[in-house]
Amino acid sequence: KGNVQQGGARGRRVKGAGRRPAAWTQGKLTPRQMEIVRLAQDGMRPAAIARTLCLSVATVRRTIASACLTFDAHGLIELLAEVRRRGLLSSEDLAS
Repeated sequence: KGNVQQGGARGRRVKGAGRRPAAWTQGKLTPRQMEIVRLAQDGMRPAAIARTLCLSVATVRRTIASACLTFDAHGLIELLAEVRRRGLLSSEDLAS
């Protein structure tokens, strides 16, 4: 039945499990991912980004990991390079 996985103690089926969000398949970042990428571009570390955006550090790290999957990057440095290469950061973002 495509993309349906067994899950939980009772073996419930989770519809759509294993699917990637549409942004991943389209090579786009979500607004939240872009916000975090911009702050990382400015040299902020995940803990500082988390404080700034009132998020947990784990959420920031997960968001960066998801953005890396979008562009098949193997870490934040590769992600930032790919975002720059694609022109997803405005000149204002790059100037800071």
